[in-house]
Amino acid sequence: NFLCEAAFLRGYAGSGKSSLLRSLVNVCDEEQWFVLGCKFDKQAAPDAILAKAFDNFFGKWGAKSFDSNPSMMKSFYEVCKCIFATMDNEGFDQLCDLVPNFARIFPLISSARSG
Repeated sequence: NFLCEAAFLRGYAGSGKSSLLRSLVNVCDEEQWFVLGCKFDKQAAPDAILAKAFDNFFGKWGAKSFDSNPSMMKSFYEVCKCIFATMDNEGFDQLCDLVPNFARIFPLISSARSG
């Protein structure tokens, strides 16, 4: 089971929102939490921002060596397993198009499911 928390901030430009969230993310990283971060603005489509956030997440954690922390590796692969379980081949292909780093984590699975 996963615990999911979200933090949303809004306010005036220059009021310290990004600095506050960076501090929060640093603490979460130290506590070995997975963090998905994104910043919405009026010029970008929300789905593109979320896709980029997930691509960054899988790029960061997929490239990471978990040698020093096997429990983080287990948790990361559990997240991936839950994602796999919710989609068919077409959905998987669409996810890989939107989030290329997801396919890079499991190239054999990507090839097998797509081919």
